[in-house]
Amino acid sequence: MTPWFPQEAISGQRGPASRSGQAVSPVFRAVWSWKKWKVSAAPASPVNTLLAPFAHPPAVILESWAVLVGVGIVSTLSVQIGVAESLKLNAGSILIASFVGLLTGVIGAKGSFIALHVDERRREGWCIQDMVAGIVVVFPVLLRILYQPVATVLDASTPGIMLDLTIDRLGCFFTGCCAGRPTESLFGLWCSDRRVGMWRIPVQLMESATALVLGATALNLIPVRHVHHGAPFVAVLSAYALVWQGLLRLRQERRKSSSRGLRTAVISALVLALALMFLTIGRL
Repeated sequence: MTPWFPQEAISGQRGPASRSGQAVSPVFRAVWSWKKWKVSAAPASPVNTLLAPFAHPPAVILESWAVLVGVGIVSTLSVQIGVAESLKLNAGSILIASFVGLLTGVIGAKGSFIALHVDERRREGWCIQDMVAGIVVVFPVLLRILYQPVATVLDASTPGIMLDLTIDRLGCFFTGCCAGRPTESLFGLWCSDRRVGMWRIPVQLMESATALVLGATALNLIPVRHVHHGAPFVAVLSAYALVWQGLLRLRQERRKSSSRGLRTAVISALVLALALMFLTIGRL
């Protein structure tokens, strides 16, 4: 999990000449110091190299993403069913719709990532937000087919959706995807983008915390009587979309279109204001 750096990147010195007569640089292993909370250079030592397909990215835990996604799915369905039963809803029908909607969202998340990175020919990532969008589109249709109250079920599912995003983004942090920009701020954390380990803005953790707060808010709104059905779901999702547009500007990966983000933020803000108005009226 520790990256390797050439000597000149650390001290600017050059090493002994190679057999071809060209100067080569000894490689110093980068060691993380918990005491000083920074990376330091260990003594020069031989470096064992690997073929590119077997090389381990620096400062990441590759297996954590799949594990946390699995934990997120199980946790989400558990919370969803628990809330649904407390509202006297048909938990079995909701569970069936959730599984089908989740499968559709997974396909959409992978397809969207491939489409966005078609020029780079990347296949290893997922668009989590497009997964949520896919579920939001397909899930209500399935509920309608199963004769379930769509708006009420969506409200009951909102805490679980936010919990899933909370856990998934932790996986993104530990695997180095969706990494933030380099920073010298005190609020930065030493993490990796799968290529370089350095101090970065912890965008993934910020998004995870946002989803956790919104999920807790949705959970508190559900028991309130006389609240317009569907308003908590719309308010939480639009608030998340609004914050997400701001966090995208802190990512290392540049956006291809800034105007699209601005339009999304404006629409999210308007929808959020409308949903909050309905929530306020429902409390009166």
